[in-house]
Formats: sequence, C-alpha cells, structure tokens
Amino acid sequence: MDPLELTGDTYEITFNSLDQVETTYDENLDGRVDETLTVDDFSSWTLRNVDKDRILINGSQSMEGLDREFYTLDGFKIGISGTGYYRQFNRDGFDPGEPKANHDEILRIQWEGGPEVFEGYESVKGEGGYSWQMGYTSSTIGTRPGQFGSSLKGYEVKKVVEIRFDENAPSKGYLYNRGTRNPNYAFGGYHESPIQVWDVSDPDPENHVQLSYAWVEQLNSIGDNRMYNPTWETDSREYLFILDEPYSETPNPVWADPGFSLQDRGSEMPILYWGWYLLKPQYTGVQKAWRDGTLYRITPKVSFAADDKYVFTTMAPSYKENLAKEDISQINVFPNPYYGSNKREMNKYQRFVTFNHLPPRAKFKIYTVSGVLVASFDKPDDGTQYATWNLQNDNGLPVASGLYYVHIEMPELGVEKILKLAVITETQFLDRI
Repeated sequence: MDPLELTGDTYEITFNSLDQVETTYDENLDGRVDETLTVDDFSSWTLRNVDKDRILINGSQSMEGLDREFYTLDGFKIGISGTGYYRQFNRDGFDPGEPKANHDEILRIQWEGGPEVFEGYESVKGEGGYSWQMGYTSSTIGTRPGQFGSSLKGYEVKKVVEIRFDENAPSKGYLYNRGTRNPNYAFGGYHESPIQVWDVSDPDPENHVQLSYAWVEQLNSIGDNRMYNPTWETDSREYLFILDEPYSETPNPVWADPGFSLQDRGSEMPILYWGWYLLKPQYTGVQKAWRDGTLYRITPKVSFAADDKYVFTTMAPSYKENLAKEDISQINVFPNPYYGSNKREMNKYQRFVTFNHLPPRAKFKIYTVSGVLVASFDKPDDGTQYATWNLQNDNGLPVASGLYYVHIEMPELGVEKILKLAVITETQFLDRI
C-alpha cells in the first residue's frame, strides 16, 4: 500500500476457537444427513507484530479475503479468506439443481500460464456443474445410486493440487472406457497423457509429491485416443479423476484389474477431485489448444485449526529520490475545499486538512491571496507520505474563510510545489462567556 510505512518487521497470524459447532455431511448427495460432526469453530484470528510483541488485530471474524473485507496497517493490507470449520454446503442442504454452486468445499480454481482453453461442462446439473470439485461428488454423473464416488469424504480432502499440461513432460494414468460391456467403464490400459498431477500443499517445492490420475474416454468418439486431452465434443466424455496416491510408472493392480469398473467401484478409489472439461467453442477442431506449462490449481476450503500459524516479514521502508520526484505531480491536499469540517475529525477542536504523496521531509508556508504569511510548519521524517495542517495561524488562532496558497519546499529534492486550498469555516460559538 505504502512503501514508506512498511516496517520490515515479522508478523504472525493465529486462530482461536469461538466454540464448538455441529456441521452435517451428506455422503451420497441424496438430501439426507449421513453424519453430524461436532467440531471447533476457528473463525477468530489475531495478527501480532512479532518483533515488537504487539497485537495489531485481535479476534477478528472477517474471512472474506482482500476482495471484500481487509485491514490496512503498517503500509500493507491484510485479509483472511477461508472458513473456521468444515461446511459441505453454503446453503441449507443439497440442491440437486446446483451441485457445484451449492458446495462450499472448493476455495479457489486457478488457471495459469496462458489463455484458459477449457470450460467445465454444464449439463443439466446447474451452473458450474462439472468444473473441478470434490471426488465424492462424481456420484452426480451416475444415473443410479452407487455409481462413481470416492473412498475419501469431503472433509478429509485437504490437498492443493496442480494439473500441469506439457507435451514434453507426460505421465501415465489409468484409462477407463465408456461403452464397454461386462463391465462398463472397464480398465483400458495405463497410458501416457501430456499432463502431470502434483500435490503442492507444502510451501517448499522440494516436498511436492506427484500423484496418480485416471480418466474416461467414450469408445468410438473423437476423444477415443488413449490420451487425456479434452475435445470440444460432449460425447467424448473425458472425465479426469485425481487420486490421492503417489505416482508410479507401473499401475496399481487393483485399479488395473480387467474386471474393475470405474462406474461401479469408483467409490473404492481415493479420488481427491474430478472434473469434466471441454474445449471452448473458439478452439473447435484444435488438437492442442493449450500451451506447454499451463496448469490448473485446485485449492480446497480447509478449515483453520489451533496449530495453524502464518508468519511473514514485510520489506523495510524504502525511499528513492527518482521515484519521489516522479511522485511530486501527485502531491495534493484533501478535503479541498474544506467545507466546515472533515469527516476524519474527532471533534470541533480538531480541524485539519491532509497533504499526501510527500517525501520524508518538507517545509510548508501558507499564504493568503494577498501574499500575507499565515502559517509555517515542517513535515517530520515520520516514515509516512502524509502531513497535516490544523487550519490555525502561527499564533494558534483559527484561520478565516478564504482562498490560500500552500507553498511546499522539498530541499532534499531541490523542488517546490504550490497548491491552492479553499477554506470555508463553520460559524464559531463560544463554549462559555
């Protein structure tokens, strides 16, 4: 926000439990509660300056992130995005018409590295119905109970995953063919695709783990090519499933069994996430629309816990003369005109206007339009870009309404600036006679 206000100090964010709450879980997405969980609600957070051992924000319950609710202090702005406890839905219960819009388990889906060439298939499942979501929700693509699903429950999924596209770095995955008989969705081989899947939950890249994946192809379709590379046609049915299982060049014999059906026994697999993506219409007919190095990153909405601690250090305050000279054109005074009061004033005895975009030190002289010097003061090197004038003359008396010229001298930069300031004072009433 303001490099001059940064401290260079280290800060930490911790979380506190407000109380225990009950939250429900609908395993089969049939509108019925399968589990009721009693958990701590860590929806309260505290920001502490570690170097000064000073609490800056105590017990905030704002968790809307930087887009909606945040704090500005010490030259930076900070906000928390997340949840204090696991919530399966963002409304009461499951809405069959909106399986994705109603779920509250995915925090963020990001595409990086180039134009996003894919989009989640919508179908009749509601907006966003088949974009990346929890693995157990793959039951929504079945036409009867017991199809697909995952061995992982929604509240157990806590890994941040990247799906990386690169022809030069392929990896093998489990192919299951739709349209086979006895069983349908049967194992079709362990084949290479131009993707790799990684668990990137740990901030240290050295601790990232490559994961296994599976995908579906419709037999005798455009996408029937033994490679995950979504086409523009819905009939290709290229579903991708991310498994919570380390990658191997050789397949797991359970998932590679010819009698294994993804449709009927997918609920035995540890599926973290799944999605059904198509090429956007403008890429129809393109065999490789994505760029090497592009990726999807899926971040779950993991609830905060007592042992969570986020530590960061800001840059030290910085001042550069060439940038300060460029900033001179932005020096201003507000409110201007000053019309009786300033909404930042605490009472009628605290009148002031504020100057911004100033260098560390500056000298002020305030003149009437006739050239009479009214007030003079210096801006101290307090590490900020601001200075204030209390609307009093050098004798400590309030100035009259009128137009004033503000002469700002910045000796260290060898420059000056003149501003005009209009002051309209309110009628003065004596407190006592």
